[in-house]
Amino acid sequence: MLAVHPKMQKQGVGKYAVGFAENYVKEKGFNKMGVHTTENNIPAQNLYKKYGYAITEYGKCTTGDGVERMGYTFEKVLSS
Repeated sequence: MLAVHPKMQKQGVGKYAVGFAENYVKEKGFNKMGVHTTENNIPAQNLYKKYGYAITEYGKCTTGDGVERMGYTFEKVLSS
């Protein structure tokens, strides 16, 4: 799970974290990465779209707090 404190948003922290995760996944030999966020988390959706992720799924999910919400799955094919 990725969370950026509101005071740190719009400072490149999310971009860094996603880039770090992508590099880690590529180093492990994978060429595709998926992330999930709830439908009300617009900042996360915008971040993923900005960095090339596409929505591949929309539906119900249970989040870390045990609440069922609607959410999106985003996926991206990672370049070598």
